[in-house]
Amino acid sequence: MGQFFAFAHVFAVWGNDHVA
Repeated sequence: MGQFFAFAHVFAVWGNDHVA
């Protein structure tokens, strides 16, 4: 579950940076 949370965090940050 920790890996999933880490992946979700990285994906969220990447998505936010891409949108911005």
